[in-house]
Amino acid sequence: MAYTSLYRKYRSQGFDEVLGQVHITRTLRNALNSGRIAHAYLFTGPRGTGKTSTARILAKALNCLAGTGPTPDPCGVCDACVRIRDGSSMDVMEIDAASNRGIDDIRRLREGVKFAPAEERYKVYVIDEVHQLTGESFNALLKTLEEPPDNVVFVLATTEQQKVPPTILSRCQRFDFRRGSLEDLKDRIRTVCDGEGWAIAPEAVTALAIAASGGFRDALGLLEQVAAYSTGTDRIELADVNTVLGAVGSERMAQTVTAIVNRDAAACFKVVDEVMAEGVEARQFFAGLRRTLRDILRAGVGAIEEGATVMAAEPAWLKEQAKALSTTRLMWIIDCINEAERDLRWVPQQRLLVEAVLVKVATGDPAMAALGPIDPSPVPRQDSARRAVSPASYETRRQPEDRPPVRETGRPAPPVFSATGPVPHDLESLKKVWAHYCSVVGPSTRPILAGSVAVRLQGPTLVIESHSQLMTEKASQRREKLEADFAKAAGRHVPLSFVLAKPDSTPKTEPAGVEEPEPLDQLAYRVLDGEPAPPDDIQPSPAAQDDDDTRSDSPWQDPSEE
Repeated sequence: MAYTSLYRKYRSQGFDEVLGQVHITRTLRNALNSGRIAHAYLFTGPRGTGKTSTARILAKALNCLAGTGPTPDPCGVCDACVRIRDGSSMDVMEIDAASNRGIDDIRRLREGVKFAPAEERYKVYVIDEVHQLTGESFNALLKTLEEPPDNVVFVLATTEQQKVPPTILSRCQRFDFRRGSLEDLKDRIRTVCDGEGWAIAPEAVTALAIAASGGFRDALGLLEQVAAYSTGTDRIELADVNTVLGAVGSERMAQTVTAIVNRDAAACFKVVDEVMAEGVEARQFFAGLRRTLRDILRAGVGAIEEGATVMAAEPAWLKEQAKALSTTRLMWIIDCINEAERDLRWVPQQRLLVEAVLVKVATGDPAMAALGPIDPSPVPRQDSARRAVSPASYETRRQPEDRPPVRETGRPAPPVFSATGPVPHDLESLKKVWAHYCSVVGPSTRPILAGSVAVRLQGPTLVIESHSQLMTEKASQRREKLEADFAKAAGRHVPLSFVLAKPDSTPKTEPAGVEEPEPLDQLAYRVLDGEPAPPDDIQPSPAAQDDDDTRSDSPWQDPSEE
């Protein structure tokens, strides 16, 4: 006999076996009891939450021969129940809308609806992934869906209900399937293991339930994979789950957190080396560290018993780390990891990113990061300039004779303002704070504020002028965020107003010691591609151009190997 996958072998056969969807099964059972059976249902929700299984159970409940009519508890042994379970019923049709999405397919469906059931009491059409139908197909289905024959029931299943036209939604009773809770997933895994005669460690059950992300089918698929890996052993252990899923074990996470708590940068590099040797992906590493920090945060507020996941076996260790890490620092570390995880897809050297973020959270201070990173322009890269810069545009970046001394980075040192110093109230002081603020903002905000100058006070509001209409509009859209950041630099909240400078006005002279805003095109080159080289000095060589084209595809490539 052919092997049957676990999610098919243990598919729910009755409403009482559907886990985590009580709001749906109770409604359907009551409707069947009272005879208020709708002609069309829409089942929507994430994958693997029981939509198709519930549709089959509904079909059995409508056609079960154990009683004289529909029943909320199909027997599962009568001829109708067996035919529907095996998929051999002529009157219960499951249609894959992904491959039968054309108007001709819907026309054939409309023709078949007119005929009476051949074997069962009701004809049931289950259209899976219904959002894949074309617009013409939906239009052809409208009238049939609204007024089908009395012995026809439609069940539409989809994972993306927002793609279903409102005209279809209004003709259906909608049921939203929810992701399974951690406890429901663990119960399902334990039930299947008992049925298969497999011994499994509690920690392994928890790890599988977390990896399934609320999907019962995903949980059984992962269990099946891990069971195949651990065949021949007495019990499925957590180490087996971590090996198969490429996850990071709790011991490695504890080592990472300890290095952060102890501010040990060298230990952070050692962790990355060991994680790389184990073949763990950078995203998996960040995900495990984030969950561990979440457990520590819960332990710090006394909620570890209800929601512990990765480190559930060691609550005492979690509470100890929660005492060593303040809530402020812990939240800052989580923010840094989330930001780094978002950047993974854009960074060719993922190992360098992981090392950098670990050293940052281990040695950095969230209080110092509140003012934003100081991001001076890098020294022009002579070996990787991607395009030539015109001599005229290069001359605009030349340093005037009377500018202040230049630092090694090639830019004048901006004045330093501290939020803990005297709080500025007059216009001149606010101008200086604004100029400094523009020099320390991050690379995503700097193009928006480039060339902007504080010009006057209108009551408590500081008016900012810019010669770019686009940048003025962008700054106005982000005004609340910019005001919040500027308040950290100014030491108090200062309302901001962004206006477009008059065409005949000349840029206001900045205070001495504050750098002149660079042209937007040059700023974009520097932020996106690195500092452009002067055309009369350096031209990109073929070797330099090939440098970027021959990067290794390995996401964890060691920078030293380039």
